[in-house]
Amino acid sequence: MNRLLSPIPALKQVASASPAPASRTVPSARARGLSAWLFSASAIPAWLFRALAATLLVLLLPSCAEEPSSSPSPLLYDIVEFTSANTSSTTFTLYPPTTSKPVTLTSTAPIDMGETTQGQSVLLAYTPQSGKAYTSGPINVAFTARITNDLLKKTDPKNLTGWDAQPVWLMALWQGGDKVLMRFRLNYTTEPRSFGLIVDDSTLSSPYPTAYLANIPRTVVAPSFQRQYYAAFDLHALWGRPGCRGLHIRVNNSADPSLNLFTLSNPYIQ
Repeated sequence: MNRLLSPIPALKQVASASPAPASRTVPSARARGLSAWLFSASAIPAWLFRALAATLLVLLLPSCAEEPSSSPSPLLYDIVEFTSANTSSTTFTLYPPTTSKPVTLTSTAPIDMGETTQGQSVLLAYTPQSGKAYTSGPINVAFTARITNDLLKKTDPKNLTGWDAQPVWLMALWQGGDKVLMRFRLNYTTEPRSFGLIVDDSTLSSPYPTAYLANIPRTVVAPSFQRQYYAAFDLHALWGRPGCRGLHIRVNNSADPSLNLFTLSNPYIQ
């Protein structure tokens, strides 16, 4: 089984670069200590108590002079394909989730893509110069981050035993060109794991073959915190098979166990 799966690479950069979930604003330790002391010091004279409270209130009020004159354009985060690069710019292709028509994004300066090759997907943080999302044109790039890029694999159904050994906290799954793109969380472990999208070989002759998102740790993974990952699986070989109209994907989805089957359509069949 392991020879059929590719270990998922460490994506610390992606996890740290991804948008953080909303959270409450928590006072600093210094502010918490001062507040606790202020409101528990019953022995303080009333006039001093009121003076301290008024001083603290003034210190905590925001200053209007520090407000920016205008809000900066928000960053957009998308999984895109690295298309081309030259000495003046780098080009990416984005497949918006609302349409199959691709969008071409061109940086205003060359971007160092490192080991990423043309056609691979990356996480792109950027601002469109037009101010409009999902529109072709020049962009200001904040950063790019490598993600998991892999091919759809196939195996005999007997080798799929244990494909759901560990659940996947699936946050999003969508189709982008020839690929299926995913955003998800996995339980943290220092041990290697086998992770991949595997199609049941016995279903390949059907109009909708069935694939499984396999997550198989090599050792038992104790409950722990989770890390966020992004992945792009290339399906072009499947789409080229005669009679293939789409793909069923099974997921052991701990985010919502009822959402465990997803169906994609072959983009080349109208």
